[in-house]
Amino acid sequence: MCNIRLFIVLISFSIFGLFGQDPTDPVIAFKLPPAAKKITWAEYKKEKAKYTVKRVPLDFKSLYQVGGILIGIEEGKFPLSYPVTLERIQEAGVELLRKKETMISNEIVKINNIRILIRKTQAVDAYNYHFYSDFKNFSNVSGIVEFKKKDKQQGDLIFDQIVKSIRMN
Repeated sequence: MCNIRLFIVLISFSIFGLFGQDPTDPVIAFKLPPAAKKITWAEYKKEKAKYTVKRVPLDFKSLYQVGGILIGIEEGKFPLSYPVTLERIQEAGVELLRKKETMISNEIVKINNIRILIRKTQAVDAYNYHFYSDFKNFSNVSGIVEFKKKDKQQGDLIFDQIVKSIRMN
């Protein structure tokens, strides 16, 4: 089922060339890098074993890899009682920092008329960049881009491209 969903998204990219639309949630659209390869949890964990800080994304449904850069995306609808504010997520992130991590930034910005929390941390040998969109019609998208120091320039670019491509209808 997941492969069918990815196939539909990839066809949307190639036909329209703009934004991939999640067919299960018409509220959210975003673009992944063309070189992004869908990977399994096993492949993800194998790549993460090379990192000093072994943070694993919490239940991301979609995992991708571009070279040594790992991408996790979670999107969908949430029940009426679930949505919390970006400010609460922002505060909780500071408390969840691990001893081996340094906060680079933890700010709420507005991109494409959408409020997005961007949290960037640096561990001993890697960077973890998270994003969380505000809720619209009880839907949101969140994700992580993780990469080693040697891939920082490309990781920064990929993160910025994904975040700047987010659209909510």
